[in-house]
Amino acid sequence: MTNSDYIRVVLLIIAAHLEDSASTQHSRSNVGRPARNSEPVVIPRHVSRVYLSGDDLRQLNFKPTIGSMQLSEGHEAKFNCSIDIPDARLDPTIVWKKNNEELLANDHVVINELRTVTDGVTTHVSTVIINQVQSVDAGVYHCTISINNEMKSSQPITVEIEGLPTFTQQPEDMNVTRDTPFNLSCKAVGPPDPVEIRWLRNGILVRDHNNSLSNLYVSGVDEFTQFSCEAHNAKGVSTSREANINIKVLPSPVSDVAVTK
Repeated sequence: MTNSDYIRVVLLIIAAHLEDSASTQHSRSNVGRPARNSEPVVIPRHVSRVYLSGDDLRQLNFKPTIGSMQLSEGHEAKFNCSIDIPDARLDPTIVWKKNNEELLANDHVVINELRTVTDGVTTHVSTVIINQVQSVDAGVYHCTISINNEMKSSQPITVEIEGLPTFTQQPEDMNVTRDTPFNLSCKAVGPPDPVEIRWLRNGILVRDHNNSLSNLYVSGVDEFTQFSCEAHNAKGVSTSREANINIKVLPSPVSDVAVTK
């Protein structure tokens, strides 16, 4: 064997030894290692559910609050509801409703929430603030809360807005025959009540009618006439539209008829 052949054999032995050592180390590094999976593993999250006992649920009610309020237009309305939850782990939400429709906060209506915990009992207080109330804010308000899939409701709070009378019926235009009787109607409501109706004929107060406040009997007119009504209460006066009473005029008889062929 020549020297070159001897060196070639030594190099082959060293290469084989290195390859065997690398394979052994790779096998040891994979012992106990799970096979890789290209798909993500989803680990379900445990959701803790807290339920009240039947007795606690039956005793759960909103606290008494104001039953009604009367406000003048332009003033601030403020009212609230509250309830004690015997388990502080529960975190329900109070929902306000007006006339059985959900009441949402906006620039005009503010809803504030306050929660305090004492000896494991959470007191939830929800307050509604209405800035510069108008007649549209009048209605019946109440709170709702859902516990254990059961809905609890507070006692209703009736909000009345006092202002000028609001017309529910106004006099209407009519076409009448000359000197033929007819009736006009006008109705208005508060609050505040009572509301008194006064009639005007061509802008002049009618003082000689003996009808109910909302109805005016007119014995007849012989020319175009306008009627209106005023509604009075403690806050002031509202004036209705003017009703135009037109006189029916019979068409002139036909004369000087000529027939042409």
